[in-house]
Amino acid sequence: MDADVALGQTVRRVGLRGASPMFGVTLVELLVVIAIIGLLMGLLIPAVMMAREAARKTTCKNNLKQIGLATLNFEAAKRHLSSNGWGYRCGPRKGMDDRFGQPGGWTFLLLPYLEQAAVADLAMGVDTVQREENLARLLQTPQPGFHCPSRRTAELMAATENFLLANLSHHVPNVAKSDYAINGGDTILNAGPGPESGSLADLNAYVWPNVQQATGVAFLTLKVRLSQISDGRRTLFW
Repeated sequence: MDADVALGQTVRRVGLRGASPMFGVTLVELLVVIAIIGLLMGLLIPAVMMAREAARKTTCKNNLKQIGLATLNFEAAKRHLSSNGWGYRCGPRKGMDDRFGQPGGWTFLLLPYLEQAAVADLAMGVDTVQREENLARLLQTPQPGFHCPSRRTAELMAATENFLLANLSHHVPNVAKSDYAINGGDTILNAGPGPESGSLADLNAYVWPNVQQATGVAFLTLKVRLSQISDGRRTLFW
């Protein structure tokens, strides 16, 4: 009997020495680990956000650079800077580049110089139906180069209620817009909606604002030459 007891004790001692010890994690230790992870994430996330914002700023600067180069290339080809259309209800029209200029705004005029000639050609439909379809597509084609990535993505935005182009018979609810603006001057002038059509009679009958009062470089039918700009100001001579 004594021998059996001694043998059992020996077996238990050997088993205990051969088994792996079991360790547990206390609640305090778990909370400390979570706190450390949270601290590291708090340090990491602002650094990542700053890196992303720096990349967005670089993209924005590059957009402005490309727009500036396109403006200079436009001036070299046309011998004047881009105008700013005919009015807020006038869209681009084919073959309109006489003394009244192109009814499309400065963003439209620069498209071919931003490697977006195919988009600009959408405004050049043959018949009325095709022209309206193309203009609607043009208005709803976002251009990444005209938006600031720090503000938003290149997506369509709701059009204002009075946004009805003279070239269109229907309202376009969502349109592509630009985050960048061109210098229209420091004088507030009423641009107006623009003429109803591109016919010579409508163009001559429309009461145009006095563009010579504009102090900027792009206002309606205004065609400014680089030689008219000195010391950051535009001189009025033609």
